[in-house]
Amino acid sequence: MLGLAIILDPITVEGGQAVVVSMTHANDPDLYVQFGAEATEDDYVCRPWLGAGGEEKCELTVPGTGATEMHVSVYGYTAADDFTVNVVVQGEGGGIPTD
Repeated sequence: MLGLAIILDPITVEGGQAVVVSMTHANDPDLYVQFGAEATEDDYVCRPWLGAGGEEKCELTVPGTGATEMHVSVYGYTAADDFTVNVVVQGEGGGIPTD
């Protein structure tokens, strides 16, 4: 396990909704997203691997037809990791949101 783990509160989403989870960072924390269970280093549906610095982004469609929880976790190497997480959820069938 890495040195820092931040587990965001679950977000209720509906099957078919488009979601974008993005993270900007100065160091190299890692973004993980999962539906229906905690996002961990071993259990995730999205884990962008873009290296040090910059931005990581997951563009996903919520699976299934009912409500579920989306879990977002950030794992880092040190407590000094500086990052911002942004989550955009769009209505069913609305496509992937863009910046």
